[in-house]
Amino acid sequence: MQTIWLSAIVGCIAGPLLGLAARPICSAFGAEGAVLDHADTYLTISAIGIPFVLVTLGTQGVLRGASNYTTPLWILLASNVANLLIELTLVYGLDQGVAGSAWSTVISQVGAAVAFVLLVRRQLHPAVQRTPSWTAMAPLMTAGRHLLLRTGAMLTVTSGSAAVAARIDPPTLAAHQVVMSLFFFVALSLDALAIPAQTLVAADLGRERPDEAAHVARRAVVLSVWCGLGLGVLTAALSPVLPHLFTNDGPVLDRASSAVLWLGGLMVPAAIAFAYDGVLIGAGDYRFLGRAALAYTIVLIPLAVVILRWPDVGIAGIWAGVLLWTVLRATANHVRTRRLLPTG
Repeated sequence: MQTIWLSAIVGCIAGPLLGLAARPICSAFGAEGAVLDHADTYLTISAIGIPFVLVTLGTQGVLRGASNYTTPLWILLASNVANLLIELTLVYGLDQGVAGSAWSTVISQVGAAVAFVLLVRRQLHPAVQRTPSWTAMAPLMTAGRHLLLRTGAMLTVTSGSAAVAARIDPPTLAAHQVVMSLFFFVALSLDALAIPAQTLVAADLGRERPDEAAHVARRAVVLSVWCGLGLGVLTAALSPVLPHLFTNDGPVLDRASSAVLWLGGLMVPAAIAFAYDGVLIGAGDYRFLGRAALAYTIVLIPLAVVILRWPDVGIAGIWAGVLLWTVLRATANHVRTRRLLPTG
């Protein structure tokens, strides 16, 4: 109950602030001219959906804690299919452009949040405190501040790379966003193994069975590596083809195709990093995850400066940085897990 309240409160504060500051934020990322206008429009409208996104994430956490992964899958699948259909209607049918794309996202986010709240009502019935309680929220915020640092650092890398691309030229920015979309689609699918690892590791450690938790960790990593290897080979092989799903612009296609090769190369370290993320979250090692994420981000700052100083490095330099970031995460998470769990 307190998770949902906290999600709604944070969302209702963050959403309006993001909407009001949309244009200065987009400008700070290097957007200019038509790019700035479109980004401002999209972000201003999208900010409406922030409270609903956070409620969705909070209720998903409740269901994951109850080991219910199937129902959230169907809700999110329905939400994304609805988003696609509404977007096609608004953007192409009604010629609403960027605004139509943003509104389709907001509408699907509202629908998902409503569905999740209705779904978790049964879990909420036994709650003694049904109104917001800062005391009851304190444990969430204690763990949350480290995970917030982790998420903020990760978003700094992904958003910062877009800011660097925007300062090179529009085709590089467009190509980078194409490849980043593929990254979220392909690489984050590896999270399918990390998410159950969170629950399984937490359950085994709670029952004082560290050997079983270590076994879950090893299996999650091995399976993730095999999945990452397969996805990496497939992504690299399709590098000349995949960008055509997004655009027919020649300069964008050239840049995107080369960056997709980098994307294929980082699939295995990404798989390892994601799997260990799930293990360490299950082990409650939030402080390490937050501080380590901040350290990775700091390491990448000199590389960003080099790319801005010598923009001819282009999109290859940006994705080399993303690869370095992924390798650092995989390595540090591996070492940390070996220290926390039995290695036999």
